[in-house]
Amino acid sequence: SWYFNRDSVALPGFHVFFKERADDQMNITRKFMEYQNKRGGRVILKDIPAPPIQEGWTPLKAMEATIQVEQSQTKAIMDLTALADRVIDLKELGDHVTQLKRVGPGIGEYLYDKNSLNGSYFDKIDRNSY
Repeated sequence: SWYFNRDSVALPGFHVFFKERADDQMNITRKFMEYQNKRGGRVILKDIPAPPIQEGWTPLKAMEATIQVEQSQTKAIMDLTALADRVIDLKELGDHVTQLKRVGPGIGEYLYDKNSLNGSYFDKIDRNSY
């Protein structure tokens, strides 16, 4: 964004556009790091590679580079979401194992089958709350 704010470039609309996008990305990143810390995770920061060019940006090149960054971030978020779904599935299966150990064999398994697997507890789990 700051490239377009230079006196030699003077494209203030592009400056504002890219600055707002960068600010939005920074806010999303900050929220994600806060969430990760709250849930007991660790934030591991890595270097952000510099853009392939430092001078001579055109609005078209900047938009194309932005699309590449957005696609990369979208893929990373989708991969993370898929992993989170697997973790939720594992927790659900673990809950079944725990409950089956508690109720015991025979009548306990029968009642568990009748009352728990047919929509009473596990169908009510809000998977979005994890």
